[in-house]
Amino acid sequence: MVSRVECVIGIAFLLAGCRSSGPLPPLPEVSTASFLPSIRQAVDEAISGAKAHPNDAGAGASDYLRLMGITMLALMWDKMAKVSLGKDDKLHKDKLMCARYWMERMVPECPMLLERIQAGSAAIMELE
Repeated sequence: MVSRVECVIGIAFLLAGCRSSGPLPPLPEVSTASFLPSIRQAVDEAISGAKAHPNDAGAGASDYLRLMGITMLALMWDKMAKVSLGKDDKLHKDKLMCARYWMERMVPECPMLLERIQAGSAAIMELE
């Protein structure tokens, strides 16, 4: 099982650069190697578990898609924020504001989504 901490280890680097209320410090370099293994492990576990428990794949599908979407957009916002640092025009200030919003409001969902993916389908399949 992938821990909550492992799920967001790379995203934590993004948060470190986007949490201040004042001018943002330089954003740290984010290496996908630092957190993609955790997500990859979750995918591998889901695939191997789906062979034994086919309903698990369906139960976690929408959570998995949301996890991937949030993660990929976090990487894109990180790149846009790095380009926008130090620029005073409205466009770049707005990009920094949106990047901060994404990191503070959307990225914290990732550990919860990973837990739901790993929970399997037992509770869902009990519903009539």
